[in-house]
Amino acid sequence: TLLSVTITKSQASSALLVLATVQLNHVSGSEKKTVDVKLFRDATQLDANYTARLGAANEAVRNLPVGLHTVDTSGTGTVTFSLRARSSASGAEATTRRLTVLELP
Repeated sequence: TLLSVTITKSQASSALLVLATVQLNHVSGSEKKTVDVKLFRDATQLDANYTARLGAANEAVRNLPVGLHTVDTSGTGTVTFSLRARSSASGAEATTRRLTVLELP
């Protein structure tokens, strides 16, 4: 898990807008790597699986931005949004730049 945020939704008719930005880097190794980035509400995956392909033949890839967003219209209550990433091999890094949740009337 890169980052989690907990928010209490106050109105059943409102929606939560979730915006996330992740920065990916290929830091070492000669093979290509893939990084899966996923956004969850509690235990439920919200986004379609986003996969980024990074680097080849010792090419460094730095500061590759990945943006994810979703609108959650579930009922009132407290929910936790989590941003997760997993690399296919060592030598790739994922860093959270921002995770923002806004309640829209």
